[in-house]
Amino acid sequence: MKADKPAEDLSAKEIILTKQFRQDLFGVLTRLKEATRSRERALAITELQSVIHWLGEDLHERADTNPYPNSMDITNTVVDKRVI
Repeated sequence: MKADKPAEDLSAKEIILTKQFRQDLFGVLTRLKEATRSRERALAITELQSVIHWLGEDLHERADTNPYPNSMDITNTVVDKRVI
């Protein structure tokens, strides 16, 4: 599903805000992974990973370029660095 507005109409502020959300959540995720594990914390980790993923999908829908250009190319073994 495409964003409600074309990418060129979206403000840089919205994109920066979404990237900041992802960065903040990644920090929480990292700290949570370092803490003592429990079933509930494992579920929280999964949920945070999902949230980070969906915010990344939001950025993908808003952007003109693919941050992972090699992800669909089965002719190479390149794994692009994570974009947060």
